[in-house]
Amino acid sequence: MSDSRPSTADEKATVVETKASRGFFRKKNKEAKDVEKTEESTPEVPKAEEVTPVGFFEMFRFATRFETTINLLSLIAAAAAGAAQPLMTLLFGNLTQDFVAFQTVLNSNNPDAVPAAADHFRRDAALNASYLTYIGVGMFVCTYIYMFTWVYTGEINAKRVRERYLQAVLRQDIQYFDKVGAGEVATRIQTDTHLVQQGTSEKVALVVNFLSAFVTGFILAYARSWRLALAMSSILPCIGITGGVMNKFISTYMQYVIFITISL
Repeated sequence: MSDSRPSTADEKATVVETKASRGFFRKKNKEAKDVEKTEESTPEVPKAEEVTPVGFFEMFRFATRFETTINLLSLIAAAAAGAAQPLMTLLFGNLTQDFVAFQTVLNSNNPDAVPAAADHFRRDAALNASYLTYIGVGMFVCTYIYMFTWVYTGEINAKRVRERYLQAVLRQDIQYFDKVGAGEVATRIQTDTHLVQQGTSEKVALVVNFLSAFVTGFILAYARSWRLALAMSSILPCIGITGGVMNKFISTYMQYVIFITISL
């Protein structure tokens, strides 16, 4: 009859395995406790505060009342310069019609109608040319006013932003400079304030100029031939979608370039 009891060697192996497993788990539990103690003793690193975007009008917080006044007046000049552009095309169209009408009279083989047509052509052509000259001079003056004003106030505003930013940095504790990179302060003074200068400079007046030209052109188009203007208006959604996608890509890659520049 065979003995079913385990041999002495098997019992020893089982005891050794049990002790080894107990030692392993004890070691593992000890390591887990050490990790917990280390985590408890390690102070939590505060998360970086999220920077809230600044509104458009808040970028002009350092502007004086005089600068705000001349900026508003220059926006009127920008709107006038923009509205004058479609008017020039209208005058060119009238001048072209005068040429066509006079040529039609010449081709009619009616010598008696030529003197009257010539006088009418000279009078209308001189009047349209005078209007074009006046509008051109007015556009030059208005463009010079709004460009000079907004570039001047934009540079002054950017200078004040640099000064306030440098003052705010110098008031920080020494721990603040452990978080920022070596060249982040200089990069932000140069790059970020340059972006502020671009956003608060002549581009504001150019937006008003283009909007004024757009609205005036549509008014003239619908007043002259509303059917043709309505047919041409069908491309507006395509232009809007294309411009939105382009601006999205430009802003995204601009932020990426700024981030890479700061991290260097």
